[in-house]
Amino acid sequence: MNLPAFATSLGWDDKEVLPRLRALDLTEPCARCAGTGFYDRFEGTKCFRCVGHGDQLPKLTLALAREVAVRVVRGGLKPYFRVKRAARESSA
Repeated sequence: MNLPAFATSLGWDDKEVLPRLRALDLTEPCARCAGTGFYDRFEGTKCFRCVGHGDQLPKLTLALAREVAVRVVRGGLKPYFRVKRAARESSA
């Protein structure tokens, strides 16, 4: 499954997929930096693949979409939305 199809199946925008999967703890460690977030540990350069987050999108499958749906129904994104709302209110 490609990213647009995966996002559509969940009713999300493409740009929302990775942050929301992070919030649900459903990402994989970055293959480039092995989950450290650094391209070069000695110089402290941020990994260009994960932009310093240390994770990346997992393989987008129907089983993953089902797991996401289950976690969302159980309230897994509530803390994520609280943080987003607080950030939006503080910038206004």
